[in-house]
Amino acid sequence: MLIFNKQFRNIIVTSLITLFIAITLSLTINVNDVNALSSSSVKPIHGHLPYLTFDNGITKINDTDSLLGITLSDNTIIRPSKDVSSEDNPIILPNTADTFENIQTIVPLANKGNNNYPNVNLNILINEPYNYFIDEDGDNGAKVTGNISIKWKNYQSSPIYPYKIEERDITDLVKNNPKMKLNPCNGVYKLIINTTNGHIKTEYGLPNYSEFSDGNHTYYIKPNAEQAFVCYAQPNIVYHSGFELGFYDGTTWTNYQGYRVFNPSNSGNYSGQSSITKNNFPSTGADGLYFYLTLAGITPEKVVEINGNIIRSDENSNISLVLEAGKTSYWSASKWRAGSINSKGKFVGTHWNKSIDPAVKVTLNGPKFDSTNKDFKPVTFKIYADKAKSQLLYEFRLMRWYIVQPEVEYENQMAAINYCQKLGVNYRLPDVNDFTNANETNVGWSNGFPGQGDKYARQLSYQDNARWIGGLFNEWGCLANGASIIGKDKYTNGLCSGYPSTNWDSYYYWTKSTALNSNDYGKGLLVFSGYGHPVLYDASPNYIRRVACVTP
Repeated sequence: MLIFNKQFRNIIVTSLITLFIAITLSLTINVNDVNALSSSSVKPIHGHLPYLTFDNGITKINDTDSLLGITLSDNTIIRPSKDVSSEDNPIILPNTADTFENIQTIVPLANKGNNNYPNVNLNILINEPYNYFIDEDGDNGAKVTGNISIKWKNYQSSPIYPYKIEERDITDLVKNNPKMKLNPCNGVYKLIINTTNGHIKTEYGLPNYSEFSDGNHTYYIKPNAEQAFVCYAQPNIVYHSGFELGFYDGTTWTNYQGYRVFNPSNSGNYSGQSSITKNNFPSTGADGLYFYLTLAGITPEKVVEINGNIIRSDENSNISLVLEAGKTSYWSASKWRAGSINSKGKFVGTHWNKSIDPAVKVTLNGPKFDSTNKDFKPVTFKIYADKAKSQLLYEFRLMRWYIVQPEVEYENQMAAINYCQKLGVNYRLPDVNDFTNANETNVGWSNGFPGQGDKYARQLSYQDNARWIGGLFNEWGCLANGASIIGKDKYTNGLCSGYPSTNWDSYYYWTKSTALNSNDYGKGLLVFSGYGHPVLYDASPNYIRRVACVTP
């Protein structure tokens, strides 16, 4: 019994010792944990920078670079530090349906409640209806300072001089039409964002301060064309409305751009005024004349690669096209007629094309005055957007062909008639309406476009009861070859420059038509090639009278 009690006592003692050690260790660990927690708690809790966002955190704005950034419709974020866009290398929007409101900035649009668009005070963005402020650590009491503004620019017709294309502020257009699609035919758009100094600050937490410095950035943006198409067919843009007195702009003409293209296909029916919008430029041609096709959805280089440098018709014609990838021309003219030839005989007129765009240059090659084969019959040309030739890009049909005789002056109408007859193959001296669609009451000429004045309207020619209304000059603009302009009269020297490598070396060309007014009845008429003005052959002793013939 005593032995059992002794053993039991030893067990109890051992258990008590074990329990004491366990309690001691537990207390030691808890004390260390408390000390560790206390030591940690005296340091600031580090979280995230406060930021602004207009898309629920996809775009985080907490410095100048992000403040000046943009977000596209596919959530691509572009910031100034990474942006390499330029006029020649614009940002291409990701979707063909993109509108102005799909290009997001920190500045809310007017249709989102921003009555001060295109400006905004950043502090209002943290409140209703925007709630652009986010702090991922839950810190509140945010205050934001600073202002930001945006500006949209694009090349548009001048409101003062409609004939002139200039870079214009279109911010109000965007403000009132945020859902408008960007037009691929309007070239590159500029989006300019400016900001002042400012900051975001929260009451608690670290970090609790994000700073902005004043700055600006310009993005160059181009819409995504749904498919390849031609925007404009651009021959010489001189002349057009506003350049000098006259109403030059025809049904499909856009100043500084050329002929609007409504359909890639050409109807081939030239009967009546309605045909003007159903056919494509040109319907007339001469050797060496050229025009440009400005494009959307395809590059000039790709068009040349697909079609080749030379295009021939399937109709066994001796007319061909030469295609080159390049940019539109600085078409030249002198607004004031005198003094535009320098001492070396070089044309020094003013450049009248401010918007130089990538384009396919199309040059006509065909019979000229010294060609052995001068045959011509109406011919259709097609340019494609794919190698399978299933997608038509542009089509036109030449209905008349002109041959000009350079460096020879013809003093009378009969000599001009005889020259054309000797060319054979149905060439003839043109009537006034084979050159121009203008009217001139002073000489009794009224067979031009109804209501048109004494200068041409830039539009396609059409037929009225088999008689052409318009021709080479109204379609192609000023033809003078510039480098060898001839004119004894200081008021015609250097008036305009058209197609340098051609034989159009004067301004005045004989016609078969005669004056119908009583005072000058029967006198031969010339047409001034600059803007298609019919004049009496003897109106000035200084005229250099040339001959150009037409067929059929």
